[in-house]
Amino acid sequence: MWVHVSSCCCGRTTYTARRLMLKPRLLLKIQEGSSTHRFHRSQSSSRCRQKPQDSTMTSMTSGTSGIPLARQYYDDVVAPLLAARWPDLPHAAGRLGGGSEVLGLDDDTSRDHDWGLRLTLLVAADRVDAVAEHLETTLPDSFAGLPSRFATSWDPVVRQRVEVATVEAFAVSRLGLEASGELDAVDWLCLTGQSLLEVIAGPVFTDTVGTLTRLRQKLAWYPVRLAVRGGRGLGPARGGPAADGAHGAARR
Repeated sequence: MWVHVSSCCCGRTTYTARRLMLKPRLLLKIQEGSSTHRFHRSQSSSRCRQKPQDSTMTSMTSGTSGIPLARQYYDDVVAPLLAARWPDLPHAAGRLGGGSEVLGLDDDTSRDHDWGLRLTLLVAADRVDAVAEHLETTLPDSFAGLPSRFATSWDPVVRQRVEVATVEAFAVSRLGLEASGELDAVDWLCLTGQSLLEVIAGPVFTDTVGTLTRLRQKLAWYPVRLAVRGGRGLGPARGGPAADGAHGAARR
């Protein structure tokens, strides 16, 4: 049975999942520092947040939504840099992961932490390191009046925030389990709404291979057998949205 760890206090803490003979709802912290599951809870405490941006930055971002900003950043900056180095590079890009802007819920208050020029860029395994290094060295210092390199609540290092990974590694980092194969009922029950939203909720700007799109479609609805037996919170008997009722959890 998969034991899903889904709790942290401040910033990103990494957890893992392991098949054990335990009750589905038992939460077990296995280890920190692995590359498996990352879960970023809604942070209401001011001590969990970065210092507010200065007034100049606030005036630049006021009224700007994170999704159009991310799309423009990809279209105008990231995509041309990729094309100049690797024409016709197979990849997917979007604003995925954590952050209220993933759901289109960002406002002036939520922009005081972890908000800015952020993207998820998914490429083949043999391109991950090269693409990440290329972006680190070629991205401009700023775009649309915002810095391209900044610290976050889970990473104090000032660096560019285009997350580069494979589709499989990205999914595991959010879900805590391998989702490319068939998921059994226990796997589904161990997934949290927050972790699913980080994979399926944000906009995808391009997916030239289709792997990410197929994964998102697969995770978008609970299987009928689970929805019928699961009862409250799993949607109607014909199957329900996998992240139904969890949208509030993604707000920062």
